[in-house]
Amino acid sequence: MYDVPHLLKCFRNNFQKKDLLIGNQRAQWSIIEELYATDGEAGRARTTTLTDKHIRPTSYDKMKVNHAEVLSNTVYISLSMYLKTCERFRMDHNYSVPPININNGFSLLK
Repeated sequence: MYDVPHLLKCFRNNFQKKDLLIGNQRAQWSIIEELYATDGEAGRARTTTLTDKHIRPTSYDKMKVNHAEVLSNTVYISLSMYLKTCERFRMDHNYSVPPININNGFSLLK
């Protein structure tokens, strides 16, 4: 039997290594890296609480469930917003945001 924190960590760690394909939509870890690099640029307020440890976790960081926040609803909403409104974000990459919402898994941990 698996527990929710372990599943979230495994999902996040696999997403870092491999593309995520849901239906006909593909997501790559690089979209999370691009969001982190773009978020808060040019004096805009940051829309996520992502840190370097979320984007480039060490082996120890990969064991922490809170670094799986990259799968949260906040990140999903921010990605959707940037893809709709940020010209540079849209032009540089052919990204799609897969229809996943793992945010409920975080709610179970509280």
